[in-house]
Amino acid sequence: MQELKVSLTYAQHQYHETAVSRLLLVGGGACIPGVAAHLSKTLGVETRTAAPADTATPAPAVAGVCASPALTLAMGLAQHPDGPWR
Repeated sequence: MQELKVSLTYAQHQYHETAVSRLLLVGGGACIPGVAAHLSKTLGVETRTAAPADTATPAPAVAGVCASPALTLAMGLAQHPDGPWR
């Protein structure tokens, strides 16, 4: 938890004209039940998960999987124009 507090303090210092008001959780750890609520309470910042389905409408065949924040990074990488898969 201390590492997160240090990161938030650094962000506040670097961008003092804008307050840190929200923390978005992605990746496998974001799937842990209650982690967003715990971080929100501990850090005093609105905390929520971000899943691919939050930013794009998935095909019905993959809609369930796209609700997982564990795949948010993969979706972002897939959209990068310079990826090795292109």
